[in-house]
Amino acid sequence: MKSQRKKLYKFNWQGEGFNQVWAVNKREARKLMNKMGKSDGSRVELVPVQESLKLVKDVEAYWRWMPLMD
Repeated sequence: MKSQRKKLYKFNWQGEGFNQVWAVNKREARKLMNKMGKSDGSRVELVPVQESLKLVKDVEAYWRWMPLMD
């Protein structure tokens, strides 16, 4: 079986904020996005904006654009 390469997908949260996931396809990315927002009781549940899920075509440029977090 041929292994599939994961791609970077980005998305926004309702209200504000954004995030990204590595996934084989958009379906898997959507599942991961929704799972990330679920609350385990120790934090507020985040709601992803479903329409904002996009494939990052130039990963290097995307990471160059990202601000450094210290």
